[in-house]
Amino acid sequence: MKKTLILFRILGVIAIIFVLLLIIFCLVPSYSFPWTGLGDYIAPSGEFVRDKTLWDWMELLLVPMGVLLAATLLSYV
Repeated sequence: MKKTLILFRILGVIAIIFVLLLIIFCLVPSYSFPWTGLGDYIAPSGEFVRDKTLWDWMELLLVPMGVLLAATLLSYV
């Protein structure tokens, strides 16, 4: 039982590291392609659109993780 729990934790950490590396290696190169919308570009209306900032990524990644963590912690109480 204890070995299984340790194995699941190790696999969970490996999965999280894999997902983070996948996100990094997929997002960083995509900044060089203007069609992705991640870098600076001029919209068809002529308006300048800035690239994504750290705050934009925090909204997409950290806020849902915080909600997940809170829900997990509350389920054990």
